Amino acid sequence: MPASLGDRYILVNVPDFRLDVVEDGQVPLSMRVVVGKAKSHTPIFSSRMAYLQLNPEWNLPDDIAANEIAPKLASDPGYLARHEMELIRGWGDKEEAVSPASVDLSKLGKGSPYRLRQRSGTDNPLGQVKFVFPNPFDVYLHGTTSPHLFARSVRSFSHGCVRLEKPQDLAAYLLKDDPKWTPETIEDAIATGEHKTVSLPKPIPVYILYWTAWVDADGTVELRRDLYGHDATVAQALAHEPPVWIERKALREEVIAAK
Repeated sequence: MPASLGDRYILVNVPDFRLDVVEDGQVPLSMRVVVGKAKSHTPIFSSRMAYLQLNPEWNLPDDIAANEIAPKLASDPGYLARHEMELIRGWGDKEEAVSPASVDLSKLGKGSPYRLRQRSGTDNPLGQVKFVFPNPFDVYLHGTTSPHLFARSVRSFSHGCVRLEKPQDLAAYLLKDDPKWTPETIEDAIATGEHKTVSLPKPIPVYILYWTAWVDADGTVELRRDLYGHDATVAQALAHEPPVWIERKALREEVIAAK
């Protein structure tokens, strides 16, 4: 982490299941989030967001395609069409849709030249807005088709991405300095159903962090469950390995004794 997070940034605290937008020390927008399950952690990292997508398409990760979708296709050939999915080969200008009947779908996944993509729509699990920032984990912020999960106190249900309670509010905040994009024009663009990429007028840092203990501005100590066992791992390491300053103190004592 940098010495300063900056004057304006997005912070997701995974154990708190919450996203805060921070600007000049204030929090103009806050919302509940859903994070990764115990078997599919939301990773801890930072990046920089430069664009968002309205009515996003979903390129299914290899592990989901291989472990969840391929077995369903074996017994239900009509699964892809019913869920607005298509089989794609290639990327960019060279990508093309391929007939599922011409491919051995049991071999979907890592190493396959094919991938699955779900079209934009009301059934798309990314919801109506996706917020993109480069990272090696293929993780992003997005809407959801399961808003009832935000009523839960423990909200760890995703494959690793962060689902947002109020994605359109976040989109409106990030685009507020672009006169073309008001809350109304964002809603109108979503209503068309057209997949659209929108650059942010001001890119913004994103921090996905893991804080189980902190102190609020009023001095209240906040504690959260160690969702992924990260704190336990650190505690175990500290119990077996002395802190660096103890090692240095012991080394100094050895040097003094030698003299």
